[in-house]
Amino acid sequence: MFVNIFKKHYIPQLLIIGITPVILWIAAFVKPPAVIETNFDMLLYAYIYSVLGQLPLLATIIAFVIMLLNGILLNYIFTSNKLVQKTTYMPAFMYYLLSSSNYQFMTMSSMLLMNSCLILALWFFFRIYSKKESVEDIFSTSLIVAIGSMFYAPSMLFLLWIWIGFFIYKAYSLRQWLVSIFGFITPFVFAIVYYYLTDQVMEQANWFIDKFVLLPQLYPIEEPIHVVYLAGLGLLLIPALFYVRSSKIDRNIIYGKKCSILNDLLFVSLLPLSYAMSFSEFSAFYSIPLSFILTIFFFSKRKLLYSNIVLLLLIFITGIKIYFTFI
Repeated sequence: MFVNIFKKHYIPQLLIIGITPVILWIAAFVKPPAVIETNFDMLLYAYIYSVLGQLPLLATIIAFVIMLLNGILLNYIFTSNKLVQKTTYMPAFMYYLLSSSNYQFMTMSSMLLMNSCLILALWFFFRIYSKKESVEDIFSTSLIVAIGSMFYAPSMLFLLWIWIGFFIYKAYSLRQWLVSIFGFITPFVFAIVYYYLTDQVMEQANWFIDKFVLLPQLYPIEEPIHVVYLAGLGLLLIPALFYVRSSKIDRNIIYGKKCSILNDLLFVSLLPLSYAMSFSEFSAFYSIPLSFILTIFFFSKRKLLYSNIVLLLLIFITGIKIYFTFI
C-alpha cells in the first residue's frame, strides 16, 4: 500500500522521493519552459532574470535543485517539530507533487524563490513558541519574509501571517511586534541606502510603486485543467482540515499551536494570490501548508485503502495537469 510505505518503510521512501521529482520534471528537462517573468517581480529577481532569462535549461536545472532542497528542508521542519513522525518523507513527497503540477512553472521564477523564503521563515517562526520573547527568531522571520517580497511583491502580505501568528502564540509584547516591523524594513533600508549612494533613488522608487499601482484583472480566465485541478484540491482540503483539527485533540498544546500557524499560512496565502489573480501560480502559495495538511489526512484515515485511492487520484490528476500544460 502506497501510504503505508511512508508510514513504515524508510528505504523505499528515499527511492520514491528521489525518483518522483525526476519523473515529474522529465518534460522540462527535454524541452525547458521559458524563464518566468511576471508583473510583480521585484529587484532581486530582476537581476536573476537578466542572467538566466536566455538560459532556459540552466534555469530549469537550478529551479529543480531549489525545489528538491525546499522539500527536504520542509520535511525536516515538520519532523523536528514533531508534527509528523520522524521516519516519514510524506511531507517532502507531497511538496514535490504540489510544486510540480504545472510544466510552465518548472523553471526559475520569483514565486519559487519567495516559496524558499517562506519555508525558512516557517523554520524560525516555529522556534518562537518555545522561547521567552525570542526577539532574534522574530527578527529573522520578518527579515526573511521581507527578502521574499524583494523577489515577488505580493508576498509582502505575509507580514500579516506573522502578526496573526503572534495572537496564536499569545505574544502580546509590544517589543515583539516592533521587532517584527524592524526586521521587515531592514532589507528595504539597505536597498534605499544603496540606491541613494548610486543616485538611483527616484528611478527605483517609481519602479517599485508601479508594482503596487498595477491592478490585476478582476476575473482571470483560466484553462479548464487548472479549474478541475483546483476544484479537486478544494474538495480534498475540506476533509483534510477536519482531520488536522481532530489531530489537535489527541496531541499537546505546542502541536496545536503549530498546526494553527500552518492553517494561518494557508488562509493568508489567499491575500497575495487574490491580488496577483493568476490561479495557475497557486502552487507557490499553498504547497507549504498543504504538504502538512494532506500528510495528516492520509495518515489519519483508518482504512488505508481509501487513503491510497485518494492519493493515487491526486497523482493521476497532477500527471494530467502536467501533460495539458506541456502540450
